[in-house]
Amino acid sequence: MSKIKASEEQSELEIEANETLKKLDTRSGLVDIYLGNQADEEYNPANPNDFEKIIGKAKALKKELAARVERERILKKQIEIQQQQLLNKGKLQDEEEEDYTEMTAEEAYQARLRKSQGHLENQDAPQGSNRSDNKIKKMMEAMGWKGKGLGKQEQGILNPLVPKLTDGNAAIIEESAIGLDIMMKNEDRNPAIQNQQFIPVQLPQIRSKVLLFRDLVGIEEVDEDLREEVKFECEKYGEVLTCLVHSVPSEQLVKVFVEYRFQVEADNAYMDFKIREFNNKLIDVDFYGEDLLRQRQFNHQSLNM
Repeated sequence: MSKIKASEEQSELEIEANETLKKLDTRSGLVDIYLGNQADEEYNPANPNDFEKIIGKAKALKKELAARVERERILKKQIEIQQQQLLNKGKLQDEEEEDYTEMTAEEAYQARLRKSQGHLENQDAPQGSNRSDNKIKKMMEAMGWKGKGLGKQEQGILNPLVPKLTDGNAAIIEESAIGLDIMMKNEDRNPAIQNQQFIPVQLPQIRSKVLLFRDLVGIEEVDEDLREEVKFECEKYGEVLTCLVHSVPSEQLVKVFVEYRFQVEADNAYMDFKIREFNNKLIDVDFYGEDLLRQRQFNHQSLNM
């Protein structure tokens, strides 16, 4: 049975994710979770392909559960780094506070003058460490965190990050996968991910409705389920018209092409996948020529290489 690795003190999200994985390993759980909560179709016992479809969806769901916890840990680390920076600035200002009561009138005047000049030079400086928590909360809210999940009581696992376009080449995060319990815990992660700073993703100038994913998996990991799993994940951003897996054994390279019906769907998917991690590395995604895909020409460079 798959199990999401957790720290000694599990968060509510990790506990719920593991309970869901445990339920997915039972036949009744598969039917109940997939058909009862995530689909409008009815299960047809006379058609065995329906159950095979459920198995494939369940496998993709297991990977998504693990990926969500992983993304939350990465973003939590980024928040912790920024929180520590704010705290350090607050402490520095506290150390510079002067005790005017023990000064002469002239000394107190000069001290206030220096402080006033410093304030004019830096209007945006933090006013003290006691405001750091509020700044972090506002930063979380600015990224769209609402603390709600799936399910009737909104107690379930949170949705993945979905960027929303604001203008030509910029976007904001509309809904975040962070929980406070995840944010406040600390666990050793991949050093490359641990030290990375949160950098807003910019849409490239040259775009299309086709996304090209490179090296999502190793060439030895390509199986019959890969296409369905990628399509299932990409359909969260819009209608997928085409999903093709192309392997180049001589180069040990795996390419996955995904075509959306509308440009905005491809843009939103690009913005999200660009900051997501799979197999302990950031996803390599770019736009690809629509005509090249229709002509089944898979060996050209992506549009922004």
